[in-house]
Amino acid sequence: RQEQLATQHHEGLQTQQAINQLVIADMGDGVLVMGTDTTIFIVNPAAERMLGLSGAAAQGRLVDIEWLAPVADAYHAWAGNSAAALAFVMLKPVEERMTHLRLRFASTGATGNERIVVFLQDVGEIENRAQELKLARKHVRQVHLLPRVLDGPGADARDHFVTEVVALGPDAQRLLHL
Repeated sequence: RQEQLATQHHEGLQTQQAINQLVIADMGDGVLVMGTDTTIFIVNPAAERMLGLSGAAAQGRLVDIEWLAPVADAYHAWAGNSAAALAFVMLKPVEERMTHLRLRFASTGATGNERIVVFLQDVGEIENRAQELKLARKHVRQVHLLPRVLDGPGADARDHFVTEVVALGPDAQRLLHL
């Protein structure tokens, strides 16, 4: 009976681990798991992209990868004062564009085998998205003003602006109906 319970427990843990791995791999935000010495254990695809990691570099230590020094520095600052869980860093991986990241650190709290989980968000993408929405709002305001300002030929101009809003995507289309 105990053997059967142990087998069921083991199978349950394996299933949970498989689910966790799928979720982490499919997240849009980056997840990095490292040791207190900055040895990298797990990096999901989003974090690899954001950090410019691939191959052997994804198995190294943050402190040994030149362009990841700001992340290592932010970790060390957090480790000295865990109340400051958020950090913002700018990275320039070799041959890639500058990346503006928001980092949040969390510890597993396991004694002797502590792991640090770093959650990464590409703030640059968020800033770009905000800029797109700002432009969409500007176009929407212009669309709403045109019928009041222009007669007759204004319909052609209004159609032009509506076409621009539609080209910006579904968020801009949603704003059109506000």
